[in-house]
Amino acid sequence: MLRSFSYRDPDGALSDLMQTLRGCGCALVAHKSLHSGQLEIYFELPLRAAMDAYAALLELRLELTRESHLQMSTFCTLRQHDRTANTIVPIRLLVKFLRGE
Repeated sequence: MLRSFSYRDPDGALSDLMQTLRGCGCALVAHKSLHSGQLEIYFELPLRAAMDAYAALLELRLELTRESHLQMSTFCTLRQHDRTANTIVPIRLLVKFLRGE
């Protein structure tokens, strides 16, 4: 699971996330709003698009946890060694929306 934090408006962030992930070649499986301002998105990441998806998440100003950065960098490394580039990785992304002070 990828965990992240955002200070953005949840409604706008969901729309931008879905559009950006689709643009990277990801297939959106499901999404749901959870209690206390959290959003959960399930998507399938083609390994060949790992670098683009990683950059897109950062461009959307998602603050990934250290473990999530490590997981995404691992996907990027695997992408370099995947000869067929047809591997699909299921991803669960949890975004917690924080209020700016």
